[in-house]
Amino acid sequence: MWQILVWLALGYIIGSVSFTRLYKRWYGVENNHLVSGTPTSALREIGLHAFIPLALLEVIKGIIVTTSAYAITHNEWMVVAAGIGVVTGHAWPIFFDFQGGKSLSAAFGGAITLMFIHPPLILLLGIALTIWMGVWLYTQLMSLGSILATLTILISGTVAYLIQLVPLPILVFAWVAALVILVRHRGNVIRLIQGTEHSTPLQ
Repeated sequence: MWQILVWLALGYIIGSVSFTRLYKRWYGVENNHLVSGTPTSALREIGLHAFIPLALLEVIKGIIVTTSAYAITHNEWMVVAAGIGVVTGHAWPIFFDFQGGKSLSAAFGGAITLMFIHPPLILLLGIALTIWMGVWLYTQLMSLGSILATLTILISGTVAYLIQLVPLPILVFAWVAALVILVRHRGNVIRLIQGTEHSTPLQ
């Protein structure tokens, strides 16, 4: 139990390092009244040249902490604990007044590590990534793509567990990460329903 708590804490601390918040603060575009730690906000406020490296850094953050957990412990539950930690840290970073991002990129980084442990996840992640990109490019609503991709992982991960393609730790990570992502998107859901969601064209 104490090892799980250690990896949760370590993941949370690393997840709390928001490269997007740091870059936006350095670039001088951070709005004190509407703080966002998502690479999407950097795409909207700065441009594609900021979005791509920031999104990659947030993904790599998730990969590093979960890969370290597996390399040291060879225990899937420790990987999941580290992944959950980095996802929650990214969403509610202690270093940035608990105002972070939507955690999709950090969760994807953790999922990549789990994918190498359980290859069937390659198909699930591929489908989710295709939905995310396709919906975003077609509607210019990245939030809608993110929500649908998250629901895809949640449903397909549950089915994969029920037919014994993946073990329980994968299911736990999918559910916890999805719940965090969906909670962080609650404002987007409201705006989507009202028809006032911000578009994010690829530019």
